[in-house]
Amino acid sequence: MVYQFAIYPRLNDTRMKTQISRLLLLPVTAVLLLTMASCSPKGNASTAFWVRGNCEMCKATIEEGLSGTPGVAAATYDLDAHMLHVDYDSTQINLKGLHAACAAVGYETKEQAAGEQAYAELPKCCKKPADQ
Repeated sequence: MVYQFAIYPRLNDTRMKTQISRLLLLPVTAVLLLTMASCSPKGNASTAFWVRGNCEMCKATIEEGLSGTPGVAAATYDLDAHMLHVDYDSTQINLKGLHAACAAVGYETKEQAAGEQAYAELPKCCKKPADQ
């Protein structure tokens, strides 16, 4: 004699097994898709723009200042070319915000002047030649 589960009285029926499999597979698939969608980066972008900087201390300040900005994934400053390369989430910050973040740590870009307070606090070697 074959015993069947009380919950699924027709468990041996192939059609019932298929329906149960589909019912279990649907929520698992939905959870996996939602998890993958939430993990995928959204709004990823990268840009490069000119930032005035003189020395390795400038490089460190610019990179640390931008890396701490919400939405910025990575910031790398090329001291020889005076170019800042930024990888960022465009849903959290835009180009104007990136220029403002540079100004907030005391460095000017072609789009925005350095913040006066932050510029005044820079070491002498990091200031413009006229201000040294």
